[in-house]
Amino acid sequence: MLFFSDKPTEIVKNRASGYSKNEDGKYVTSMTNLFWVGDGGLHTNIEDMAKWDAYFYNPTLGKKPKELLLQFMRPNNAEITMESQKYANGQFIGEKGGFTIVHHSGGWLGTITNYERIPEKKYASIVFCNDTSIDIAKVVKGLRKLVL
Repeated sequence: MLFFSDKPTEIVKNRASGYSKNEDGKYVTSMTNLFWVGDGGLHTNIEDMAKWDAYFYNPTLGKKPKELLLQFMRPNNAEITMESQKYANGQFIGEKGGFTIVHHSGGWLGTITNYERIPEKKYASIVFCNDTSIDIAKVVKGLRKLVL
């Protein structure tokens, strides 16, 4: 179930809490009194992210789905680049090892997420973690190496 929650008191079934280590190395629940819809306010799960990934191989949205997908994949701001990657509608697009890698990662309140797709290999990894002490980049790199 993918959605933006716009009520800070809303109970979200099966929502995982995020944890961080404090100065003493003990886990604490990561919380805030800030609340907004958008960045940091998206709720999703692995199943819906898998549907998101599958869409890139079989687009069905709109009257001309393939054209819409091509437009979505087109970098929309040449000024937003990071390590020779371009940014296109919520996703970084770059190259590694001769392959295109489309990805985005982030974190909020003790959680870390990463989505990575290599279209030429029909490979994707979706990693959600609610422990900020985990090196998620190492996990993602390990998954890619293991599978490919």
